[in-house]
Parts: sequence; C-alpha cells; structure tokens
Amino acid sequence: MIVHVVGNICRDTTFHVARFPSPGETLVATSSAVGIGGKGVNQAVAAARTGARVAFYAAAGRVASSFFADALAEETNLTPFIASLDQQDDASVILVRDDGENSIVSATGCAARFDPFAHTDFGHATEAGDIVLLQGNLAPDVTAACLAHGRKTGALTILNPSPLQGGDLPPWADIDLLVGNAGELRTLSHESDPRAGALALRARGVGAAAVTLGRQGALHLDAAGWIAVDAPEVAICDTSGAGDVFCGVLVASIAGGAERGEALARATAAASLSVTRAGALASCPSAEEIRALTPAPITRSVS
Repeated sequence: MIVHVVGNICRDTTFHVARFPSPGETLVATSSAVGIGGKGVNQAVAAARTGARVAFYAAAGRVASSFFADALAEETNLTPFIASLDQQDDASVILVRDDGENSIVSATGCAARFDPFAHTDFGHATEAGDIVLLQGNLAPDVTAACLAHGRKTGALTILNPSPLQGGDLPPWADIDLLVGNAGELRTLSHESDPRAGALALRARGVGAAAVTLGRQGALHLDAAGWIAVDAPEVAICDTSGAGDVFCGVLVASIAGGAERGEALARATAAASLSVTRAGALASCPSAEEIRALTPAPITRSVS
C-alpha cells in the first residue's frame, strides 16, 4: 500500500514575535528561521515518519525544485515527485506569537497551476488499496479530479480542506474521510457544534469525519459511531503545522492497519508533541518519537 500525498511545497520564513502587528506597524522579531514547508509536504513527511510508504506530488518554481528534493532526500519511506514550473517558487511568511498562536501569509502560484495528471505520473501510480490524501492548496477542480480518480481506482480518499478557498468543494461522496479543525468544520457544515458539523457532513455523503479540537483533543465519526480522545497537557510553543502532523500520522496509522480509535489517539499525541516545538515541518516528531508515542485514552459511543 502507498499513501499518495498530492499537495504543495514552499519555502517558509518564520518570525517569532511578542504580539501580532497592528495595521501599518513594524515589529522587530525575537528570532527567525527559514526552511521548507507547505501543508502537502508537512503531511507527507509526518506520514512517512509514521512508517507509511509515501509518494509525494507537488510543483516548485524556477529556483527551488532541486533544493526541495535534496531537503527530502533523507526522509525514509518518502519518494518526492516535484514538477518544475516556469514561475516563482511558492513561499510563506509565518508570524508566531509568544503564546504559540500563528498567522500565515502564503504565495501559492505553483500550487494553483499544479496538475498532477499532466505534470507527474500520479494518474498511473494509484492502485486499489492505496490511499490518496489532498489538502486545500490546489485548484478546486484539480482536487476534485484527484479524489474522483482515487475512488475510481479503489483507493481510500482523504481530504484535509485547509486552507478553505471558498467555491465548490469536491463531491461529498468522493471523500471517504474528511479531516479538519473545528473552524473548518463550522464553515463547511454551517453548524457551530463540531458534533453537529460531523453529522451534517456524514448526511451529505462523506464517509467519515475527523475533527481536531486543539487542547480538547479530537473526534471521529463514521457509520460505527463516535470516537473521542483527549489531548495531553503540554506547554505550547508554536501551533504551526500541528494539524498537518495530526493528519499525516492519522493517515499513515490507518495505512498500517490501525483501527480508527488507535489512529486518532496516536495522531493527537503526535500533534500535541509538535506544538511544544518551533516551526512547522521542523516540529514534526521523528520516526523514533512517533514509534514511542503514548496514545491518549479512547472513548467510544454509538450515540
């Protein structure tokens, strides 16, 4: 089984600040760092470190294609397929406040133009029993086509619809598992309560929904009922990338045969560990740390 992650990759510049600036204000950062990031690559790396065989499909611009490939060369289990497009590389600026909250601005021209069917071999690489994982970075029609292709080939299709770009989403029935945070679920379902939101998405045809709740842990709903896990108490340094760690570990755990409760608990523990560190991809636990995770207790309910 292969986890096919179709998404984005960019150059991240992170600034740590005491507070977010007001309009027109210039702040001096307490520290800064440059690295690679993007929801696609973050999730691909987290999945690979969890033990899944991962194929990662993305696009880069004129400068950074080889840089990105080199940066991923040491990631065991991950094979990158990075198309080179004739435009500037995607980039993000991340502001991280002292309490760990973050604010992000991204340029995503490569992701917007990326067509994995035309630019990579994605269309011929997926097989029955594989997993296809996408985020919200690509053009909506491309995301929809990838999920439809996954369903047609017999793969498990998973969507993390972040960032939400508005407009039409892929057909709900093409999504076997939707993974989002409480705010995303509220926007998608028009329900303020996460449980009501998950029920609404299931009613529209989504196979299952997993919802991250920050300090409150995570929920999962499918035909068998509810699963809930608590998040461990940790000292928060930086929440950047925590949702990506959760998603990557969840998907890879499912790929490895874990039942959903165990996968949810391991993903929650991994995300909780990631917020104790600075950076997005840099905060992702190592393969050894993921193997040593102590999952939170699992609560099941059919109501």
